[in-house]
Amino acid sequence: AYPHSSTEKALLELEFIVDQLSDFYGPTEARQWLFSPQKLLRGISPAELIQQGKIDEVRRLVNQLRDSVHI
Repeated sequence: AYPHSSTEKALLELEFIVDQLSDFYGPTEARQWLFSPQKLLRGISPAELIQQGKIDEVRRLVNQLRDSVHI
């Protein structure tokens, strides 16, 4: 059985974000970050935003984090 297309899209987006986070977080830290409310996301967890189809907000924050780590 294949996942529903919207579920598959969310999973692929989540996989992309996890891959980006792996540059500076270990697996446990990345999971905690994804499922914890984030101040820079108005107190919403990245996982919630991904589920709501707001992946761009999460990507922007991950890019900001990556930029600050590589400076």
